[in-house]
Amino acid sequence: MATTNLIVDYLIIGVSSLAWMLPVLLIVISDQWLCKLTDFGIATSFALLGVAYVLGISMSRFADDLTSRRNNEIRDEIFGKDAEPTYHSRLNLIILNSESATEYLSYRRSIIRITRACAVNFLVAAVAWPGWFCYTWFYRSHPSLCLTVVTSLACLAVFLLLYRAWPVVLEGYFYTIRDMYGLIIARNTENRRD
Repeated sequence: MATTNLIVDYLIIGVSSLAWMLPVLLIVISDQWLCKLTDFGIATSFALLGVAYVLGISMSRFADDLTSRRNNEIRDEIFGKDAEPTYHSRLNLIILNSESATEYLSYRRSIIRITRACAVNFLVAAVAWPGWFCYTWFYRSHPSLCLTVVTSLACLAVFLLLYRAWPVVLEGYFYTIRDMYGLIIARNTENRRD
């Protein structure tokens, strides 16, 4: 089930990458490729899913690298910089002791992964659409400035929403690990007494 969730996460992230890939492709290849995609029928859908999956993996990794410093700061605020046991030791103990807790934490990691990567996608899109507008204005035709501005502002708004949500969800995840670990230790200590 965790593998299926990861695949779906990468597909969601990959599809959200279309927010910035579309203007880039429109600049590089023009818009004739859109018409040709429909000629291939269902095979196009499978190919696009594969591209979305690979793009999702790449963007997830890129977003993870971009935010790793802040991620570590939030983790260290909750667990301490040189905490013993470490965050990973606590997580491993939870995984060994509770399947339902592991599934819940996997769900929380999924939300973190999606918000983080989609935030990056929409930030890039907020820049890509004005770039497409400028390129098209000078080299091809005169597209709608209003539509471009609205699209870019919408991408920027989604970025801000997701970027604000990411640390909140991340903090909740770390607090959940801390609390679950405490409960497991308390339960194990109580069981040893009995």
